[in-house]
Formats: sequence, structure tokens, C-alpha cells
Amino acid sequence: MPTWRRKIRRGGVFIFCGALVGFLPLVVAIITGVVTGYSPFSEDSASGAVLWLLFITVPTGFVIGVVGVFYIITGLVKYRGELER
Repeated sequence: MPTWRRKIRRGGVFIFCGALVGFLPLVVAIITGVVTGYSPFSEDSASGAVLWLLFITVPTGFVIGVVGVFYIITGLVKYRGELER
């Protein structure tokens, strides 16, 4: 497999992982809220307190997603260079 194709695929994986990391506390809060029967957005329960992690995970997920976009752009540049040869 050419290196440009691997870079594009890796970029897609990074973007997916960035979105997953960024919004994982929201998913955890909703799941634990459904299981326990409390509101997932109330801080009285542990599921609502998990939402404070969004202050950390959203910027981290954004950075991971930007790295993925960088991989895709460099892969496309390499692909364009192979087309010109």
C-alpha cells in the first residue's frame, strides 16, 4: 500500500478518535443516567459530575482531530506529487 494511502487512512482514524475522546464524557453521563435512573445532566448524581471532564476532553479531541487533518493533507500532497510524475 502506498504511503499516501496509509497517511489518509491514519488521518481518518485520528479524526474519529478525536471525536470519540472529545465527547466520551457526554456518552458516559447519558449511559450512567439511564442505568441509575437519575438525570444525566444533574450534578447531584455522579453522571452529571462527569460532564465537567468535557473541559479537558473537548480540547484534547480537537487537537487529535487537527493532527488527523494534517495527516490527510500531507497524504494528499504526496498523492498529487505521484500524479505529476
